[in-house]
Amino acid sequence: LFNRARGTNLISPDDLLSALNELKCLGLDAYQIREFPSGLLVVQDSDFDDVSIANKLVALTKRTGKITTDCNFIHIGITALDASRILKMSALLANEQLLSAERMGYLCRDVTLEGIRFHENKFASNSSYALSEQ
Repeated sequence: LFNRARGTNLISPDDLLSALNELKCLGLDAYQIREFPSGLLVVQDSDFDDVSIANKLVALTKRTGKITTDCNFIHIGITALDASRILKMSALLANEQLLSAERMGYLCRDVTLEGIRFHENKFASNSSYALSEQ
């Protein structure tokens, strides 16, 4: 825990990790430590669900876009900064959530000179739709 106003740690990161490990040993596992593939460690509620966050991110990709001159709506996707602003989380965590949703097949990415934008994975949704129709 960090006090931004004073620029000091209220408790050290090591103390927080050891306290969370002690809670797990005592059977009080309401919170857990999660490590993303990048090495980012976060403390999250044990009831946290990656699928629900992935669905929120897909919904965000559907509503972000722009109207062109011929009155068509073009989906432009979302960036990590867009997701962090809307979901009220750090940009680093939002990026990890976007990458996690991509790994699960909910999103796909577009890497351009402007940066990385994530879009709904239409390939996966179309193939799952086609499979359910049979």
